[in-house]
Amino acid sequence: MMGYSSIAQAGFILPLFIGTVDGQLAPNAPFYLAVYLVMTFGAFFALAMIRIQRGSEEISAFRGLGKTNPRLALAVTIMFASLAGVPLTAGFFAKMISFVHVINTGLYLGWMLPVMIVCAASGFYYYFKVIRSMYWDKPAENAEPVQVPAISGVMLAAFSIFIVLGGLMPLFLNPIR
Repeated sequence: MMGYSSIAQAGFILPLFIGTVDGQLAPNAPFYLAVYLVMTFGAFFALAMIRIQRGSEEISAFRGLGKTNPRLALAVTIMFASLAGVPLTAGFFAKMISFVHVINTGLYLGWMLPVMIVCAASGFYYYFKVIRSMYWDKPAENAEPVQVPAISGVMLAAFSIFIVLGGLMPLFLNPIR
């Protein structure tokens, strides 16, 4: 799923590199790239902990994580919600920047805007399958709680705070150009 996620995210990054004057980068492209880096790194970081301790990276490995390790489940929820583009996360703001750029440059007249909308909508389904599994499914009978080392917990908390603050930023600033 994360492989397909990277492909979909690249589809939101691509418009920031095309349709600009003289092939220059769109002004908000570095923000999108920074947000994408943090979201993806945090998601893979959490996924690696689950894979190491539960022996799988399938959605079933996330079953009941909200009950066995609520802090890790919250961090994963923030990462995946941001990857999906849920409002008040940095991922939403980054995707909004990409949509605004497509509309401002006239790229929406072709196929790009409809494809972006379909990708954004389908992403919700896949990311929220994991979130649903964490909170609504019961943990497996033999599932041990996932242990998060202190430094890993600090890193996940920092990623989560960045994502939430990046999503709240537009409420206080007007950074869209």
